[in-house]
Amino acid sequence: MAPTKSKKPSPETAAEPEEPKSEDIPPDQPEEETEVERLHEEVQQLQDGLARAQAELVNLHKRHERERETAARYRVEPLARELLEILDAMEEAQDAMTREESVPEAVREGQALTLRHMMQILDRFSIEAIDPKGKVFDPQLHEAVAMQPTEEVASGSVMEVFRKGYRMHDRLLRPARVVVASEPVSEKPDGGDDEGGSGSSGESADPA
Repeated sequence: MAPTKSKKPSPETAAEPEEPKSEDIPPDQPEEETEVERLHEEVQQLQDGLARAQAELVNLHKRHERERETAARYRVEPLARELLEILDAMEEAQDAMTREESVPEAVREGQALTLRHMMQILDRFSIEAIDPKGKVFDPQLHEAVAMQPTEEVASGSVMEVFRKGYRMHDRLLRPARVVVASEPVSEKPDGGDDEGGSGSSGESADPA
């Protein structure tokens, strides 16, 4: 019995590609697209959060920088308030020496020199006096200790300064204590009061 020969595919048959099976055809990919969109949204949220965190960090840095500058700007404020009391005493002593002729000239010059040096120190730290005599009363800078009727100056202006005020940069260290002018009290003319008028009416109404 002759051996069976295996059939070889013909060239035409071998060249023909196999038809893909139905399960090999890629279906529509809605689930993959949804996942990509979700990941894209997460990335966008992370980028937004990072941008907000960076903005907050910049604002925090700016706020700390402003606080540091403010602390440096007013670092001597407590000491300055104490020095103002000494300055008041020095100015009072200066005025007393000016009025007293028996004070030696050397003492006067020494006192004046010390006072000038004190003022130079205050000026170095941007501390300036508030001497509002003749100016309009400002409750933000002045403290009224009395009101005085007068015709010499306009009502509402400062007549006298009991104690000068001071400020450092734009911050008030203490207000100036002042006397404020008010409108003069007008006197009633003689015989023009109500009692005189009522008396004359009573006399005319008396039948006797």
